[in-house]
Amino acid sequence: MFAIIGCACGKKRIIDMTDKVTKCPWCGKSMETKKAAVIYKSEDQADVREKYDRITGFVAPPEKKIDGDIDPMSTLAYKVEHTSDVNRKMELIAEELTRIKGTFTVEDVEELVPGKGEQYVKLMLTTCTAYEVGYGKYKV
Repeated sequence: MFAIIGCACGKKRIIDMTDKVTKCPWCGKSMETKKAAVIYKSEDQADVREKYDRITGFVAPPEKKIDGDIDPMSTLAYKVEHTSDVNRKMELIAEELTRIKGTFTVEDVEELVPGKGEQYVKLMLTTCTAYEVGYGKYKV
C-alpha cells in the first residue's frame, strides 16, 4: 500500500505504508506511518504517483526525440571504435558503408580505421565480405 502524506513542514511525499516509520527528506522529522496525515492511498504505486503529480502540479519534461539529422558516419565511427573483434569490425564497416553510401572506397574505410583502409578492404575481398563493383568501389 502506498500513500501521499503531508508533513508538518508543508511538503507532500509518497510513502510505502508497510514501513513502520517515515522520515521527511525536507525537514528530517520522523513519524509513525500509521499516524501520518494520509491525503491519498492505493495499492498501485503508479496510481499514487499520478495523483501526486496532479496534486503538486508536477509536469514531466517532454521526452527527448532523436533528431533525424544525426550523421550516420559519426554513428558508424563510434560503433567501429567500440568493436574489438577485427572480423566483426570489418563486417560492420562493409555492411554499414554499403547501407549509407551504396558503394564505398578505400578512403571511406580509411576514415573509420586510419592507416588500415587498404588492409581492411583486402580482407573484405578475401573473406567475401564485400566485392568490387567497379574500379575502386566496393559493396556487400
